[in-house]
Amino acid sequence: MIGDEIEINIFCTKNECRAKIETVSVKKENMMLTSSEKIFCPSCNEDVTEYREITGRSESRDEELNTLPASDYMNL
Repeated sequence: MIGDEIEINIFCTKNECRAKIETVSVKKENMMLTSSEKIFCPSCNEDVTEYREITGRSESRDEELNTLPASDYMNL
């Protein structure tokens, strides 16, 4: 699997913004999701700490949640 690449989305960390800044491709063995790097956010018009997430992660999570059986524990 050497050479397999993953796409990572980079977002603004400000809660009121969360704009997608860019998408990068990295090799799996070089992947790093935590970062303290600053990146320029055109929406905020300032340098912000970046937030990284694997492309498709939120869609995959939502899809999995939709396949779980319904629960009545909240209706007690």
